[in-house]
Amino acid sequence: MKRIGGGLKRTLEHLRAMGRTRRGQGLVEYGLILVLIAVICVTALRTIGQKPEQLTNRVTNALR
Repeated sequence: MKRIGGGLKRTLEHLRAMGRTRRGQGLVEYGLILVLIAVICVTALRTIGQKPEQLTNRVTNALR
């Protein structure tokens, strides 16, 4: 009976440790998603930001 109780105790400890690991894993996943969103936003802003500037330069050059 002691062997069964000891095994159960080790199994429960293992499951608790897995729960802590999964919480950390979820936090890392959210962090990676935020980084991906930031990269997409920066890329979009750079792309969109250049086009109005180019248009303004063309209009300015045409008016000269």
